Order: sequence, then structure tokens, then C-alpha cells
Amino acid sequence: MLSKADLRDCLKCRAQVRITTAESGKAFLVDPAPDPSGNTALHRDARGVLRSRRVSEERPAAPWERVMMPHAATCKPAPKA
Repeated sequence: MLSKADLRDCLKCRAQVRITTAESGKAFLVDPAPDPSGNTALHRDARGVLRSRRVSEERPAAPWERVMMPHAATCKPAPKA
């Protein structure tokens, strides 16, 4: 489901991230590795697009989804040169 082809560099901190499409249709960055403490569920749709959504008590992660940490929670901008 997850592929190295999905990885890109964060423009702020230069760390590797996955770019997903949120339910709102906007791009959403997540850290590259699954993280059970995260609050974002990922799955690949029928067209191969990596989709993300928030995990909640009402909508827990499904067995086919991976739980990831949003990159905004871990992004530390690179020091300026």
C-alpha cells in the first residue's frame, strides 16, 4: 500500500513525508512511517490516490487503513544558513 514513490521532501524541514489527499480535497502531509499514536488514517483509493482522514471514536481506523502521525506535529524547520 505504501510506496517509496509517495515520499517527498518537506519544504520547511527537508524531512521525508507522504503527501495525501484529505477528505476536504486538500494536500495533507504525514510522516512516512505508520505510528499508532497518530490520528490520521491512510488508504489508497481505487484510482491509486493516497487518501487520509482523521481518526475518532466515532470513526476508528478500518483494518485496511494505516494510522499515521500528521507531519505538522513533528515538523521542525531547518535552521537558516
